[in-house]
Amino acid sequence: MKDIKQYIKEMADSGIFEAIGDGVSIQDTNFKVLYQNKVHIDLVGGHIGEYCYEAYEKRSNVCKDCPVAKSFKDGKIHKAERTAPTDKGTLYVDITASSLKDSTGKIIAGIELARDITERKKTDEKINSLAKFPSENPNPILRINSQNEVIYMNESVKI
Repeated sequence: MKDIKQYIKEMADSGIFEAIGDGVSIQDTNFKVLYQNKVHIDLVGGHIGEYCYEAYEKRSNVCKDCPVAKSFKDGKIHKAERTAPTDKGTLYVDITASSLKDSTGKIIAGIELARDITERKKTDEKINSLAKFPSENPNPILRINSQNEVIYMNESVKI
């Protein structure tokens, strides 16, 4: 029976992990990083051989609500959204984690896909900020429909 490192090497050598557009990280059941594809390294830096919670979140133990830890417990797919400070500003990542099992069904590692959602989050923040404009504006603002009914008015409107 091959060990997890041999399986990872074969998969990496085949180019499958590099073909995935998201960051791929594989951790053993002690949360030590065994593999990262280039996308993952570009997102968070190279951390093979380090504990993921130390490397990615500067913690001394497993992260609260860690999707990989949850997957280790129940064998199911788990998702989470994380933020991390970087030299380029805040990084927003959508994580999907699942457990890797050997031929007997024993969980031997976890695989984590990390999708950079920073641009989407920044756009959402801009939209939310703009959406507050009418309610925060000190001037009266009214929105009237085609039947001349008021469908919105901010606090500045005096009736």
